[in-house]
Amino acid sequence: MRLRDEGLPPPRHLVLFAPWLDAGLTNPGVADVVARDPMLDVVGLRYAGRLWAGALPLDSPQVSPGGGDPRGLPPTTVIVGTRDIFLADCRDFAARARAAGVDVTLLEGTDGFHVYPAATFLPESAEARRLVTARLTAPEPA
Repeated sequence: MRLRDEGLPPPRHLVLFAPWLDAGLTNPGVADVVARDPMLDVVGLRYAGRLWAGALPLDSPQVSPGGGDPRGLPPTTVIVGTRDIFLADCRDFAARARAAGVDVTLLEGTDGFHVYPAATFLPESAEARRLVTARLTAPEPA
């Protein structure tokens, strides 16, 4: 978004593994997942979010890109587990980006925890890697 806003060329593709899109964790859907997330917790993340934001407000797109304008983003692949506290934000971001005309693929790994593709021994990890490979090696649209 910042590259776009500064008139700079975008990357060819974005791959987002369980992105932290809202440093304030304001999405009501967080409550639906937090008890099942084995890695992340609201209290610690909110504290870290305030540190990350520094003098910027938590809802600034520089801090919480999920609230930014997705128009003009390059093709984007979002991978998140269904046990990840960021699930609701990833769903919302994908829907908003699609509505803005962005080519978005959202993969929700069933029972996947935060950044589950890094656990390379899981079958779900292999599925995520195949998707990323396919998206990154696909011919560019004419």
